[in-house]
Amino acid sequence: MSNRFTINDNVSIFSGIIIFVLTIRFTEENFDFNFFKYLIDDLEKLGSLLVFIVGVVIHENLHRLGWGIKVTKIKNHTKWKIPICHCEIPLDKRKFILGLTLPVIILGLIPFILGVVLNSEFFFFFSIIMIVPCVSDLLIFLVTINKKGKFKLLENQKGFELL
Repeated sequence: MSNRFTINDNVSIFSGIIIFVLTIRFTEENFDFNFFKYLIDDLEKLGSLLVFIVGVVIHENLHRLGWGIKVTKIKNHTKWKIPICHCEIPLDKRKFILGLTLPVIILGLIPFILGVVLNSEFFFFFSIIMIVPCVSDLLIFLVTINKKGKFKLLENQKGFELL
């Protein structure tokens, strides 16, 4: 069984924008949080940019942690020049999905829940900003979760190959 599929950069960006807008709308309607006011206030201190840069580095290292430090490298994406975690060997489905979902859970879901529980603007802001880099991961997850049988997944800069 061998299939090849590619997550297109344009699809990822478009999906990221949609999720970004929906998350902002959800938080502004259901909680006392004005994302853009928080962003503008925080940008004056350059905190938003720092949060995003540190978050992306943590995001890629969470992939490494889930997939295995010895079998992964962090390289720059050829087109976007941003760091991406690259697998050196094929991984089985469970291990791949673990590494794929760690950043979504730790940087997106947990801070969002903390924002709700603590009514914290910082955690809301952080979760919204960190959900955007997870969009490609979520798209890949949706493709891989329904595949049946025994196979391995190999990640590369052109897409993902099912073996």
